[in-house]
Amino acid sequence: MTVLETASLTKRYGRITAVNELNLSIPSGEVFGLLGPNGSGKTTTLGMVLGVIRPTLGNFTWFDGISGSSARKKVGAILEQPIFYPHLSGAQNLKIAAKIKEKGLDRIDEVLQFVGLGERGRDPFKNYSLGMKQRLAIASALVADPDVLILDEPTNGLDPEGIHDIRRLITEIAASGKTIILASHLLDEVQKVCSEYAVLQSGKCIHKGNVAADLAGNGGWELASEDLDALQAALSETSFVKGIKPTDNAFLVQIDPSISGSEINKSMMDKGLILSQLAERRNTLEEKFLELLKSQS
Repeated sequence: MTVLETASLTKRYGRITAVNELNLSIPSGEVFGLLGPNGSGKTTTLGMVLGVIRPTLGNFTWFDGISGSSARKKVGAILEQPIFYPHLSGAQNLKIAAKIKEKGLDRIDEVLQFVGLGERGRDPFKNYSLGMKQRLAIASALVADPDVLILDEPTNGLDPEGIHDIRRLITEIAASGKTIILASHLLDEVQKVCSEYAVLQSGKCIHKGNVAADLAGNGGWELASEDLDALQAALSETSFVKGIKPTDNAFLVQIDPSISGSEINKSMMDKGLILSQLAERRNTLEEKFLELLKSQS
């Protein structure tokens, strides 16, 4: 099933085009990443598909053709900074959220436990750390048991431990079968939790892809020795070497993917060279992202 479909979705504010003819198709069960720098149109896109912002042009549908309030009832979302009553407890705030959504009063203790606030659910919201506030926001989005969860920059401002906790939660939510749409400007975040992604720049989609497929293989091997000239000559004479690029006191070498690190090391030793560095360089979404931006310039 297609969870969300957008067709030429566009939003203009006067002369500024925040989102420009966006076409997306998000299947059920995916963790889909909307990746792009601040101001690229991510939040505006989410606002439109949630009915908060009216599109200038184009349209969208949820769940293979459903639109309007019936579709929104099946979607939980956190946009911008979630607002809670500071003097009320986490559980009391969730009770209000459940009443607004007309569903989920019986799930409050369950979702508090799920997001790691089981022992702090009766404490006032004003006493929560930033990470706890973000976990309560996710609990609020989950309390009505939605089919789709939308998260806009869910780790903004968190420390490394808080970021790790939110990523773990996202992974667990996805494992339960829910579809997650995650907007972020953090490349590492999208790489670690998303299966499919789209890159936005200045309101336009410049790339759509599968994270695993786009990062398949490796980015080469970094090799170094005390005699770099001899190493370069040896690599040039090696049949499984497909390319050599000098870096700082080393070479970035493209090698036949069937060749292991131990085979590379043995080959160089057979040529009388001892490697001081032999490291596989993994492809990253950061490199892919920079490559995409460069192709647009």
